[in-house]
Amino acid sequence: MIENAIKKPNWIKRIVIAIIGVPVGGFLLLLILATLFPFEKKPGDPVVSYYELQRLTEDAIRASMNDPASTQFRNVRQGPTPDVICGEVNARNAFGGYAPFARFYARSTPSPITPQLEIEPVLAKSRAEAVSFESNYHSNCGPT
Repeated sequence: MIENAIKKPNWIKRIVIAIIGVPVGGFLLLLILATLFPFEKKPGDPVVSYYELQRLTEDAIRASMNDPASTQFRNVRQGPTPDVICGEVNARNAFGGYAPFARFYARSTPSPITPQLEIEPVLAKSRAEAVSFESNYHSNCGPT
């Protein structure tokens, strides 16, 4: 009779096992499923995610500017395919002023570190250069 009074109630053990066992069991189940069904990229999947492509593109554009800290982006969006990013960029010029926003597009390449990038030539050296960008922009980003 004294032994029954000293023993912990059975329901406390069950609660402790449930509190510890359910999360641990769930984690082990997820680990087993992740091992059995690993995430594999399909041939049409982009090399990097949209957000990673956006970061790499913005970093590459900033590096090409006279004043990287003044670089501004607007209307940044995903193109018609997941491996294209389009938008507009502006930064201070050599005189310290801002020119109009210029359009840009970038496409992920097999090397995810360096996206293929083209910025609209605001002061195009030739009509052919401006037409070339316009054609490439529309084929990568769609009509504006």
